[in-house]
Amino acid sequence: MSIEKVINKSFDTLEDKIDNILQSSIKFDKQSLYFLTDEQKEYVYNITIKNRKLIDKEMKDTNKIKPTFCEHISQKMSSDLNILNINHSIAYGSFDENPHVWIEFEDGELILDITADQFGDFPKIWFPADNEHYSTWETQLIEY
Repeated sequence: MSIEKVINKSFDTLEDKIDNILQSSIKFDKQSLYFLTDEQKEYVYNITIKNRKLIDKEMKDTNKIKPTFCEHISQKMSSDLNILNINHSIAYGSFDENPHVWIEFEDGELILDITADQFGDFPKIWFPADNEHYSTWETQLIEY
């Protein structure tokens, strides 16, 4: 087997492992997006996974998410949601003086947090996240 094939096979195996780890550490209930079509639900799920992979790449060296990167990813997700005219808000919050950003649907009834794991024992992707957890946070919303 050529070196190129070995490298490509190793890369594929690594990507599969990353995907398996990510899949085992998410909580994403597509049916909670009851107000969207099946196509839109799949789109939201796919952009969520894609953006979480970007976060994991960012974290691989420091194991921390920079607050500005969290905001950047949420804004990127917001742009992706706007493509299909999916109503949502970006929530800017602070918990114990730690800034955080997440996406809300249905006037805050449904929270999508793709970086919840940085605040304790939470899934890497949490949807719908527990509203009570966020109710103690100081927040500011920007609606789209």
